[in-house]
Amino acid sequence: MRSIERKSSMLECVRMLVFAAPCDVTLGKLSGPRSMSASVPSTPAGMDRMDGKTRLERAQADAFVDELEELIPKMAGVVVFPKDKKDKEEKSKELDKLIAERLGKCEKLSGSDGHLVGNSLLWCDLVLFNIAHNIEEAYKAGTMQDYPKLTKVCDTVKANPRIAKWMTERPAGQFDF
Repeated sequence: MRSIERKSSMLECVRMLVFAAPCDVTLGKLSGPRSMSASVPSTPAGMDRMDGKTRLERAQADAFVDELEELIPKMAGVVVFPKDKKDKEEKSKELDKLIAERLGKCEKLSGSDGHLVGNSLLWCDLVLFNIAHNIEEAYKAGTMQDYPKLTKVCDTVKANPRIAKWMTERPAGQFDF
């Protein structure tokens, strides 16, 4: 159930950011401007499968997010909530190891055409973009240069007109650690 709730809230954020289509998240189901059925999340026109076009793509996208999601609280523990300098150093070492492990796996398994999975923008690409942006801006600049395929995915996400617009117009520091 946790995965469904996480995925639903992430898809909601994706919709709002990329397509500016407000939707309600209720009990793991999404309702939006175009209703498909009670069991399938509805999506705005032009965004039919942000989670993948096939079952395999959906499973792969979920696997990438599962691989990356642990980085978020670990990074917050270093950047936002360290107890003292020694605690920050210890947590930084753990985080560096985790980043190398997780991003290394994702680099090895990602597609080479600018998407983690398939040939279209999926929610896993946006999750990676968010994490990579926070690594570069709030934790350690230059970390992503060791992962060229993941950097290409981030460049693809950044090239999306609505995301590019948001990145230039958003208030400074919003959503960064």
